[in-house]
This record gives sequence, C-alpha cells and structure tokens, in this order.
Amino acid sequence: MLLWDNRYLSEAIREYEYLLEKHPHNFGFSHQLARLLAKDRRRNDDAIREFERLVKERPHDMALREEYARALAKNRSHFHAAKKQFEIVLRKKSSFTTRLAYAELLARGRSTRDEALAQYRKLVTKDSKNMSPYRPSPGTPMNQPVRR
Repeated sequence: MLLWDNRYLSEAIREYEYLLEKHPHNFGFSHQLARLLAKDRRRNDDAIREFERLVKERPHDMALREEYARALAKNRSHFHAAKKQFEIVLRKKSSFTTRLAYAELLARGRSTRDEALAQYRKLVTKDSKNMSPYRPSPGTPMNQPVRR
C-alpha cells in the first residue's frame, strides 16, 4: 500500500531506507528506493545519486538507465547528463515513450529545439519503428474506430 499511494510516499521512503540499512547490497531495495525518491520533488537529487550508483552497477540495463535519464530530466541543471543518458538508451532501445521523453527534454533548450523537432518527426514518420504507442492488430482497417 505504501508504494502505490503517494500519501504514504515519505513513509515508504523511510521504510526502504531502513531495509537498506539491514541489507545494503540489495539491488531491488535500492532500485525501489530510487524510484520512490524520484517521485518526491524535494528528494530528486537523492534519486539521481541512487540511480547513478545503480547504473554503474548494471550499465547494460537500459530500463534502469532510462529511469535515471528521467530523474535527471526533472532538473534543468542536469540537462546535459539527461540528454546523454537518453541518447545511450535510444541507441540500444528505441521506443515511442523513450523518444518522446527525449524530444520533450530537447524542446526545453533553445539550442536543442531543432534536435527536438527531428525527434518529434521520427515519432510520426511512416517509416519509423516508433509510429505510435498503439499498434492495430494485423488486418485491422485503418479507418475503423479504435474500441477501448
């Protein structure tokens, strides 16, 4: 309950900090703590430090690296580090949501707006692997409404 209800975020963070005191090398506890810290704006720098340590431990884990990039992207002072991490992830794993987050990051900087536009274009071009987060079943007519 503590994990999914933001009303208990501080309590959940304290609980994972306690667990890590007892089990300092537990990757799962460290990862969950980093995720929780990233939800708390006041603790985002702590989240960044935790994610940085975890990425050093598992440099080929692109899902983890993307979480690190997203935590970095929350703070303008980490713009270049976030950009670098997103670029590493996109070289290995190019998903719609990752590219969109990267484009949104780039759109925040004046000097990178052209790069942002290029990323947005990759999201919508027909020959892109990342056309849409929705992919119709094979044989579904494109003019048929999507049922939810």
